[in-house]
Amino acid sequence: MNYSQLVHSTDPSLVVDGMNIIKANHLANNNFLPDTNPLKFNSQSAIEAHFNNSRPIAINDVKSFMATSVISHCFDGWLYLSHAVDSLLKGDKGIAIHLAYYAELRGTLSFLARQGISVHNRKCFGINNTGILQSTNAGGTHVAAWNYLKEWTNSTALDRSSLLKSFTVNGKNLGDWVNHVQFPISQSLASHYTLEWMKEWSFDIQNYENDKNFRNIVTYQPQRLVNNGQIDFNKKFAGIANIWKFIEPSGSDKFALLDKYLFSILFKKIHNNPGISGSGITLEGLTDQTFTAAGLNQDPSIRAIMASGINNSILSYAKDQAISQPNGELMPLNIISRAMLMLRISSGCAFDLMNSAGINKGNIDFYLNSLGNNSGYWKGATPTNFQNLWGDVNESITFIDELLQEGDDIILSELYKDWASELHYFKQISRASFWGSCA
Repeated sequence: MNYSQLVHSTDPSLVVDGMNIIKANHLANNNFLPDTNPLKFNSQSAIEAHFNNSRPIAINDVKSFMATSVISHCFDGWLYLSHAVDSLLKGDKGIAIHLAYYAELRGTLSFLARQGISVHNRKCFGINNTGILQSTNAGGTHVAAWNYLKEWTNSTALDRSSLLKSFTVNGKNLGDWVNHVQFPISQSLASHYTLEWMKEWSFDIQNYENDKNFRNIVTYQPQRLVNNGQIDFNKKFAGIANIWKFIEPSGSDKFALLDKYLFSILFKKIHNNPGISGSGITLEGLTDQTFTAAGLNQDPSIRAIMASGINNSILSYAKDQAISQPNGELMPLNIISRAMLMLRISSGCAFDLMNSAGINKGNIDFYLNSLGNNSGYWKGATPTNFQNLWGDVNESITFIDELLQEGDDIILSELYKDWASELHYFKQISRASFWGSCA
């Protein structure tokens, strides 16, 4: 099957089956996959052996591997993003772009796995109720990932509306919010809105493909030959502080402010429908009406977001290239912002997958506890509430905000000498993977 055929043939519900298999058979043994699963240790060689008929893989092993990939790629992606932020705040813009690209890629691999597509170097496959589907395209991991995402994005046959339930505003997922709209919205129209919404804030395939080329530039070509002047660290620190504020958890809303912006973008797309805007109702009126139908008062922060034109520097950065043309200036905040948005999707996929199988953070403590301790996010037992991981970060953000308000230039050597502990937490952006991906 080529890229398009595979995208249109896979069955995402089988990935949920895989999560249920894991829950029933492996979690009690502190494992996602048993050692007998041939995909566990070398998935590349295992899938090659399957397709040349030397060692067939059982479909349940593939389902379990696919489900595990959604979670593992998601957490790995957030770790890459943390290291990208660390590199940026140490003054290495090239390494920041390199690592942010891999954060973006891992988020995409997680998303594709949730659709039933497993991407490997020249050996990709999918699953549906007929079994394991072989890709006939021979592209490497990077080429394949962006081509599969492109086909998923360009398709007119797929229903994407289920993705809306991965985003939450005021305790309700965006799918529920769409259902409260007091205008008829068919399933196909909801899917159309979802795709247009995702293209608006994240799924720009050209940007992803450009990022791959920019990754090659900063990885393989000599650096600091152009634009090698003093870095404006005030701008870099302000940009990362803004990302942190976007992904702060609040109650059941895992990325509270970010998802309110995404809510606003979605409702702007819905309002643009001639059948709605032509009725004379304003965007604010449509939102008020929907909140009333949901039995809630309008959220003042959403009013403010809409009044501002739904503008934020993160959403602007995410639309721009990682290397400006023609002067070759490195712009790491652009790709870091883009990677964060992709990981927001990945976290939603991981959360929805585990939630669908009735799995909470306690069920996968064997994985989370080691990851949290090894990353230095806590010592000993796993926190009962991952939102507690925000506390240390919040103090660091407050410190950085106060520093920026003073108006003096940030001198990196002085900052690391006098305020190392504040910077330590400020760079740990992968903390968001815990509150963002787990029930």
